[in-house]
Amino acid sequence: MGMDFSTPIWLWIYDLLGWTARIVMVLVVIRKRRPNVALAWIALILVHPLLGGLLYLLIGDIRLDREHYGRYRQLMAAAPRTAPPAADLPVPGRFRDLIRLSQCLGSLEPTTGNDIRLVDTHSAFIEGLVADIDKAEHSVSLLYFIFWDDLTGRRIADALERAASRGVRCRLLVDAAGSRPFFRGMNARLKKCGVAVHAVLPVRPWRALLVRADLRNHRKLAVIDGRSAWTGSHNVCNDDYGNSKNGPWIDLSARITGPAVAQLSRVFEEDWFAQTGDPIPDHAPPPANSREGATVQVYRSGPAGIADSLEPFFIGAMHEAEHRIVITAPYIVPTASLLLQLRVAVLRGVRVDLIVPRRSNHPIVYAAGRGSFQELLESGVNIHLHAPGLLHSKTMLVDDSFAVIGSANFDVRSLSLNFELGLLVFDQATVAALAAVHAGYLAQSQHLTAEQWAGRGRIKRTFEDFARLFSPLL
Repeated sequence: MGMDFSTPIWLWIYDLLGWTARIVMVLVVIRKRRPNVALAWIALILVHPLLGGLLYLLIGDIRLDREHYGRYRQLMAAAPRTAPPAADLPVPGRFRDLIRLSQCLGSLEPTTGNDIRLVDTHSAFIEGLVADIDKAEHSVSLLYFIFWDDLTGRRIADALERAASRGVRCRLLVDAAGSRPFFRGMNARLKKCGVAVHAVLPVRPWRALLVRADLRNHRKLAVIDGRSAWTGSHNVCNDDYGNSKNGPWIDLSARITGPAVAQLSRVFEEDWFAQTGDPIPDHAPPPANSREGATVQVYRSGPAGIADSLEPFFIGAMHEAEHRIVITAPYIVPTASLLLQLRVAVLRGVRVDLIVPRRSNHPIVYAAGRGSFQELLESGVNIHLHAPGLLHSKTMLVDDSFAVIGSANFDVRSLSLNFELGLLVFDQATVAALAAVHAGYLAQSQHLTAEQWAGRGRIKRTFEDFARLFSPLL
């Protein structure tokens, strides 16, 4: 069959350019470190080379601002290269390999003698943080992904103003994208009263091809006088997150006193240095560790640190389980490695419970996560759909042994793209408190069965399966 020379020449040129773009982009994409990520990009590029190519130019590579990236690299170069033996820590011997793994992945040195108090309501978090700021004598350092100019944000801003008027050094880091409304007025107000404010990872559209705009600092941290600290999943905004249709968001944070506060202060100073270039002060050594209280290891991750460090940390934590794993997160889009680890845990006789919100504010991410439900349910994982509001706490409980509390979700964005922060806690009181919080979540949840899940509509199923194809890009 001969070539159809009646086809307009511009159509031939269009086809030639389309296939040339496909071939070029495939050759570029196959360099990705993770084959599943490369395949997802190839699928998108083959479907629509123009759209796929444009998206890849915008978000295909991890590109931080050169100055910020260079500062983070300085911090990495100055960090210890090896982990201590951890032999003298007051934790069971079988968990010391997890502590060593965590430190090799970029976590800070574990400390003992800490006091942890879990706060699982919005009002208690805000009241507690305001009270600590009002007691500050020397310094207040805040780092938040979301800080909005609403009733909650204004309460924290008022407390910062009062502290600054007493001569307290107040510094505030807020993510430029997550806290966009903050910069319309509250930013100037706080600066005027003496609070040092900086936008983290500023978004500049004209540099979109040089700096990836969706790399965000997702951490939540407050350090007061170097004596107390807050971290977890709470942001500084009303608990409806801007009149969310999903109802109030349900978060969990930890208030810490003890030697771990110095480690959390170090994390703030690192991010402050990355944004401002101000040298990191030499901190006084933390108080002598006591064998009483909680053993805490501060972990942090991000695109300027050890690549994909959270995934092996989560896998290592789950590998320690002998009886039960409980995970809560608003966005669960597990990688193939995490799916396999959950399946292996069940096969070892470990009960695995995932508590996730029934509704979500991110439809595509939500659909991609639900696309893995069938495999999880068939593997024996228990999935619980939490109904009241939007469950936003990010926690893991392993047996009655240790807890993981932080800002990271169970998705690719938290695992590879965001700057995240959290705590690995060995403490029976904290473990018991978190178990009680989880029991409350479970009482408000529907236990999803494989039969119920199989009965969902065909359109939903198709959309979820399609979204899951692109989960490595979410």
